[in-house]
Order: sequence, then C-alpha cells, then structure tokens
Amino acid sequence: MSWSRNTILMKKILIDTDFEDALQNFSATNSGKIKIVITRNTKDFRHSRLKVMTPKEFSTMEA
Repeated sequence: MSWSRNTILMKKILIDTDFEDALQNFSATNSGKIKIVITRNTKDFRHSRLKVMTPKEFSTMEA
C-alpha cells in the first residue's frame, strides 16, 4: 500500500471519528497482525476493516 493510499484511508476514517480512534484503527489495520478492535466506543470504528467488539462481546466469545 502506498503512502498516498494510506493518507486517503486515514482522511476517510477521520471524517467520522475522533483523532485517537482513527489513529488506532489506522495503525491496527496496517499492522497486518491485528484482527479485532476491542472498544466501548464502537461507533468510531464503524468504517473499520477489522472486526469491532465491545469488551462484553469479547469476554463472551468462544475460543
């Protein structure tokens, strides 16, 4: 993925989220290793490519 594509993705994410959540989502997505974001604030991750779960959802997830 080129820097310009990453910049476009980051701007798209920032439109609907606060900066810290957008940065976390961007970093997690580009790590290639993270599959799930666990947060109480799921609305700021609605455009995420990753699976987004609340702590309660994650704690009841089967292994």
